[in-house]
Amino acid sequence: MKTRKKEHGIVQKEPLALRRLPEKNEKTKQTRVQARLSGRKSETVLRALVRDLSDPSALYDKHGHVLFLNSAFTAAFGWSPEEAIGMIIEDVPEDFTSQTDEMIEILMRGGSVPTFETKRITREGTILDVQLSSVPFRDDEGMPAGYMITFRDITHNKTVETALKADEEKYRILFEQSAHMTFLVDPHSGKIVDCNDKALKFLSCSRGDLPKHGIPEIQAIFATKEILQDFVETLDRHHGAFKTRLPMSTGEVRDFVVDLKSVITQYDKLVQITARDVTDQEKAEQVLLESEMRFRSLVEDIPNIAVQGYNADREVIFWNSASQQLYGYAKEDVIGKKLEELIIPPRMREQVVSAIENWIKYGKRVPPGELELMHKSGTVVPVFSSHVMFENIHGEKEMYCIDVDIAERKQAEAKIRLLNANLERKVVERTAQLAVLNERLKKKIEEHEFTEAALVESEQQFRLVFENSIDALLLARISDEQILAVNPAACQIFNRSEQEMCSLKLSNLMDESDSRRTSFLEEKINKRKAVGELNCRRADGTVFPTEISESIFCDPKGDGLSVVVIRDITDRKRNEALLQMRTEDLTRSNQDLEQFAYIASHDLQEPLRNIVNCLQLIQKEHEGGLGKTSNDLIGYAVDSAKKTNALIRDLLAYSRISTRGDSLEILDTEEVLKQALLNLRTLIDGSEATITHDALPPIHADSIQMIRVFQNLIGNAIKYRTAKPPRIHVSASRSGNEWIFSVKDNGIGIDSDYFDLVFVIFQQLNGQERFDGTGMGLAIVKKIIERHRGRVWVESEPGKGSTFLFTIPDRQP
Repeated sequence: MKTRKKEHGIVQKEPLALRRLPEKNEKTKQTRVQARLSGRKSETVLRALVRDLSDPSALYDKHGHVLFLNSAFTAAFGWSPEEAIGMIIEDVPEDFTSQTDEMIEILMRGGSVPTFETKRITREGTILDVQLSSVPFRDDEGMPAGYMITFRDITHNKTVETALKADEEKYRILFEQSAHMTFLVDPHSGKIVDCNDKALKFLSCSRGDLPKHGIPEIQAIFATKEILQDFVETLDRHHGAFKTRLPMSTGEVRDFVVDLKSVITQYDKLVQITARDVTDQEKAEQVLLESEMRFRSLVEDIPNIAVQGYNADREVIFWNSASQQLYGYAKEDVIGKKLEELIIPPRMREQVVSAIENWIKYGKRVPPGELELMHKSGTVVPVFSSHVMFENIHGEKEMYCIDVDIAERKQAEAKIRLLNANLERKVVERTAQLAVLNERLKKKIEEHEFTEAALVESEQQFRLVFENSIDALLLARISDEQILAVNPAACQIFNRSEQEMCSLKLSNLMDESDSRRTSFLEEKINKRKAVGELNCRRADGTVFPTEISESIFCDPKGDGLSVVVIRDITDRKRNEALLQMRTEDLTRSNQDLEQFAYIASHDLQEPLRNIVNCLQLIQKEHEGGLGKTSNDLIGYAVDSAKKTNALIRDLLAYSRISTRGDSLEILDTEEVLKQALLNLRTLIDGSEATITHDALPPIHADSIQMIRVFQNLIGNAIKYRTAKPPRIHVSASRSGNEWIFSVKDNGIGIDSDYFDLVFVIFQQLNGQERFDGTGMGLAIVKKIIERHRGRVWVESEPGKGSTFLFTIPDRQP
């Protein structure tokens, strides 16, 4: 049994010490097996003994090779006889190797090792808690030849044991911190086993006096002899509860609810008696009940305000007469039905249900606002709806909706919008009519105070935004385009004072030669809003490009006004032109690079192949006729041509990283690493390298390029090794919004002076005569990582190995 760390396995960090366990049936069986093994038994007899055992068992020679294993071993650990026999199974976690080595050493000296608890790793990498029994056997000459090990899986027992200890600790904390009097009574002796501090205070005794008290005292306290006695005798696991009244030390008599239940501990079954003071709770419930009655009486017949109540499942529990008038449903038709099935239009149902659930679960309140709900007939009911949620006396969530019919106001607003659309054209001839409409509008605003308050708040917010905006804001009259107000930014953009700006019309600020003005004005008239780019003119006559947005509205007096937002986009236009020019230059550069890559991959490689073929033909034609120097020169020329060909291929790959890469997608990094290791299998086997890795996260990346990254880094780690077999470990850790991957080796290391140089193309620090390569591997890695918006660097000391690290953002933009 070999105990070195398993490749790609999971390392257990907390080793368990050897400890003797109580002897059970399996120990007896093991003793019997040991007795049968003592002596010179043949391998056939040993296999028969192992095969008959029900627990996982295996025979090993003294070097740890598997000689035989039974079917229980295969079922428990995953290794079949075909895979394991003659091999060394790597099933020992790293932290338990010394423990296992000590066991084997004792067995091979002919000693015995008591059964102990330890851990083993299955073929799939799962760590199991096991009981391990071992016994040596001898060869025909009486010398220790190997050993037999029998395992018993105790993982489940360990988990249950841990859970029981945790539950017991939780129960003890709850017991001590309970706000209610709690007693634990032994039903056999009738004595109080334990109680909390609140119960001690009620008994007026110390904890040391508890054994003097028992069931008779408790029966006397709660006056419940029959109920308590019946429960103690039956030890019914279901809760028993009753109400009683107890006199306090102050003389006050208070109401209590006494709960009885049986408690099963690790050692016995006890009776738990809990006395809960409900006096204040019942008073509060009565107050809440009276308050609810007053609330229902108040809102039941309130006119023009529809109030509905819903439980946590959105089922109707309250429906006043105004709701019936507004939505057409009688109270008896809706109680118990769901909100979304009654007044919520189909298009809004999913959104409404989600909003209510978020309020209940996370406290995200549903804000008040205007909604278009649904009448029983299917017609639209516009309302202003606000909502409240609270818990009733039973601790259940209830939501109440208060809806006000705003159909009349909506009709008035629609009429105002229609009038404003034609206001500029008819402003003169319909002055008298507008006065009448404005009077009606004033009355509507007075009838809806909340609308007026909203308008005041909106005006204050508008003024704050107006004064502090970095864009130029202007307020103008529609009828003659007279500027009424400007903000400081407008004065700055046009190089005019506020007084001078307010003496001008909007048209005075525009470049009259700009042909786009006509379409802008048409859009403003037709849509009551326009957005576009126009040229404006400063006080000194300078023309500059702007982005303009103009919206039309009416003030409370009914006068048509427009808000104009102007932004100077001179810098943006300049940058756009520069960006366009640079984009065209970059496009041409990329096309030139693509053409060069094609030439490198085809036109340059073909002559190199011809050179290699010609040199090899010359060498074959004059085989034996050329001197050693000539043959060496031809060989050197062939190697140089091949190296140049490899260099061209790497250069081509380097140039195409950014332009020919695949789209980024969610990758299983462990699968990517597995593919890279498969590509390096010949190199790994030839160097006897050991590659391990931690659990690796999924990333958003190009799979082909990430395989290349791992392949280059691990290939370099194997290439630049010492005389020892390479040991390489891959890991990943999260840092903020990115993952940091590391590839650590035990190779020759790198001097810190060359940390940046190793990522430069064509750079090899150790010379081509010792290590093959083009010097492009790490440069390709760097460019791939930068394409993924990451970073790459190295940490190393000469002779102490190297760690190459790179980052990948958790989510690519």
